[in-house]
Amino acid sequence: MKALLLLALIGLVGCGGQTTIREERRVCVKVFMHQPNEYSCMYFDPSTSELKTVSFRNWYKDETLKIVADVPPDNPMYYEATYKTTDRIIDTHKEVYAAIHIHGAEDIQGGGWDHGKFGRGQTIIVEDAK
Repeated sequence: MKALLLLALIGLVGCGGQTTIREERRVCVKVFMHQPNEYSCMYFDPSTSELKTVSFRNWYKDETLKIVADVPPDNPMYYEATYKTTDRIIDTHKEVYAAIHIHGAEDIQGGGWDHGKFGRGQTIIVEDAK
């Protein structure tokens, strides 16, 4: 009986609850690369007149973040993100899928990174030799 109850509880832990999806699109003022697969976008928030940042990361080689060089020169860069949240019995599972749309690789600037006791620093962009 205890084994059956334990099995039922384990089954319920993985069961999904209500899922909400929120989509967002904002114009980027700057794009930063902190390290491979970790980027941030700086954007202007008109409700507070502040410059804010949002960060995106590919976890474990997932394809949840894409950098796309498809913005015409006269148009602003932007990002599109889909936030998926599932409320489960014991926790909340969150997923983020994002695409950062830029003019070209020259739009990406170096960003800071911090690995705790393993070091911290600044990513430096290597310019093309001309």
